Amino acid sequence: MPGQMCCGPHTDDLSDFLETMRPRLRAILTRHAIPPADADDLLQDTFLALCVSWERVENQEAWVSGTLRFLCCSYWRKKKRQCCDSIDAEQLESLPELATFPQSRSDIMLDLEALVAKLKPRYRRLLRLRYGLGMSSAELTLRLGYSADHVRKLTSRALARARHLGEEARRSPAVAMKAAKSRL
Repeated sequence: MPGQMCCGPHTDDLSDFLETMRPRLRAILTRHAIPPADADDLLQDTFLALCVSWERVENQEAWVSGTLRFLCCSYWRKKKRQCCDSIDAEQLESLPELATFPQSRSDIMLDLEALVAKLKPRYRRLLRLRYGLGMSSAELTLRLGYSADHVRKLTSRALARARHLGEEARRSPAVAMKAAKSRL
């Protein structure tokens, strides 16, 4: 028959299989905190892949559970990457400038320079090129010789490290006092 798959499961087999797997699949989606609309998409992707590979998969329950877990992790990786990639320079330039006193801006810049100085040289160079000179990811890949994914990963690590150092400085008043005295 032209409309049926030649090697996929029969409809009855698949519906029985879905009913037995429903609690386990719901638990996986809940554990990974997948929103309901996106959960449906992930389940559809999982079962589409299962239908294509049905004959080659020895243990369908384990395969579906593992595939769904993988897709859930991939979902959050993509969401995280979209969050970082979604803000472009045009959007940032369109935001109104915050009114700050010149003195406080210079203090912020000094604090930021001190924070960046604590990073590894590779991170310092990357952040200065990316944010200090305003290079794009594509320019960084050419300049540094890294792949685009590696530039993104290094930028994320450098920002996370800088954020961590900034939080440590805020929590430790002694460190903040020492930094303020060194400026005088």
